[in-house]
Amino acid sequence: MNSPSKELMGTGSMQTLKDEMAEVTAEMEALDTGEDSKNNPKSKQMSIGRKKFNMDPKKGIEYLIDHGLLKNTPDDIAQFLYKGEGLNKTAIGDYLGERNDFNQSVLDAFVASMTSPT
Repeated sequence: MNSPSKELMGTGSMQTLKDEMAEVTAEMEALDTGEDSKNNPKSKQMSIGRKKFNMDPKKGIEYLIDHGLLKNTPDDIAQFLYKGEGLNKTAIGDYLGERNDFNQSVLDAFVASMTSPT
């Protein structure tokens, strides 16, 4: 019975989706119980930004910039992605793979981060 959904999504895609759901659930639980989040609004905003990024990378970056947690520079965004704390690797790849000049600059800075860590 599961074969039609496997044919539509592919076995790997289904596992990726399950992994992403588990990650988001864990992050939501951490938000509910984390003392840091309750005492530090910036930490809570960062967690929200990460969740938004995992669902829609562009909106997540915009949220973090709008809340002053990230500068709108290729280097700052690249460092955020390189550290990758709580970020879905597929979402990082989607963001870096966008075909526009700014995202290409972020990709260049991201690659530079990999070759010479700060």
